Amino acid sequence: MRAKKAAAVVLAGVMSCTAISGGISVSAEEAFGEKDPASYEADLTMMVHTTDQPNFMIEKFNEVYPNIHIELVVVPAGEQQEKIMNMVAAGDDVPDLFTSRTQFVKAIVNSDQYYADLNSEPYNATDWTSAIEPYVVGVGTDTTGALRALSWQCPVGGIYYRRSLAKEYFGTDDPAAMSEKFASFDSILETARELREKSGGEVKFDGDALTGLMYLGITNAGGYMKGNVLNTGDEVRELFEVAKTMYDEDLTGKFYNDGQSSVAAKGEGKIFADEKPTWGLTNDILINLPEQAGDWGLASGPYPYTAGGTWIGISQTTEHPEEAYLFLKFILTNEEFVYDYAVNFGDYVSNMNVQQKVASLPAEEAEKLNIFTFLGGQNAYEYWNGELAKGVNPEAFSPYDEFFGKYLLAAMEAYAVGNLSLDEAIAQYQSECQNYAPSIELE
Repeated sequence: MRAKKAAAVVLAGVMSCTAISGGISVSAEEAFGEKDPASYEADLTMMVHTTDQPNFMIEKFNEVYPNIHIELVVVPAGEQQEKIMNMVAAGDDVPDLFTSRTQFVKAIVNSDQYYADLNSEPYNATDWTSAIEPYVVGVGTDTTGALRALSWQCPVGGIYYRRSLAKEYFGTDDPAAMSEKFASFDSILETARELREKSGGEVKFDGDALTGLMYLGITNAGGYMKGNVLNTGDEVRELFEVAKTMYDEDLTGKFYNDGQSSVAAKGEGKIFADEKPTWGLTNDILINLPEQAGDWGLASGPYPYTAGGTWIGISQTTEHPEEAYLFLKFILTNEEFVYDYAVNFGDYVSNMNVQQKVASLPAEEAEKLNIFTFLGGQNAYEYWNGELAKGVNPEAFSPYDEFFGKYLLAAMEAYAVGNLSLDEAIAQYQSECQNYAPSIELE
């Protein structure tokens, strides 16, 4: 186990302030996070569930801060929440930095045992968080106003669709025209029926109506929880009803939890659309169907939404707060790095200045981004900016999303295939959620 300096040594002499007329002048050489980059020396650990993006971040960070070494501790995504909770409870080998998936970030953020408050001394992140997408800041903030986590990405959702199939069956592949056909759940059903009739039942609207509908509607419904009450209101029940209609009328591929069959059907031209956040394009469609580059478009669904994503914060117990802070701030606010990251990974970043820069690229520059090429030249950043402008409610995220999403999908499937009535499916959903979190209330 690596040796660590005492926190007092790290912080000693860092905050040197001199009073002047109208305020405080802070010495650039000694201010927290403002010394010569090469003068910082530390060995940090960072827990992650994937390595591609973190390795890129560390490589670029070390070009500026060559003596801050960051060792990755890799834990499978499904085990990460329990792992970090056990480590914090035991007080043993807690990493200096650790990531959280969106599904459980609120469970970490709403406790003062895990992440440090970035708004407080010595971090004072309020000096630069205005550059970060507001909903990201909102999700990473607890009920007391403490900012504990931030994300470098905004997984904004939409409906990806095959341009060639749109032209064949609807006469146009224009994203604006497709957005009109996806403007409500009723219009999605009508579009799916039209596709079924014109294709003789050969082409389904999507491969998995259950997950797709949950993505499209749960944020608008207010999320899984409203305060301490499990949300089973009309908007949630609508997800059940639309899913059953798509199953009953054979409008969907019914590939729930069967990704391989869904990819195969897309490859064969039997699936028209896929409702996914940004990572659905980069990690699913683009990777699995490279031969279809240029034949996909991106349109709005009934409501703006985000889903998934990765968050990062600084451990309460780190003995290297300044060096950990430098890394976190770098990956969020160094615009040269953030731009390079966006171009290399095709990810939609949370830095609003870079969002605008990528959306405004001239055509010859935009062609260099594989996500734009894959979408037939469509500027995905321009689309994602427009969706965020409609507003994403940070209150739609809860500490229970990791599990309640699974329970909701299981109940939706039971109703869609006819194993349970709607009331029975809702009751199953309520029971599973309350078994996991006994303190929640039911509507």
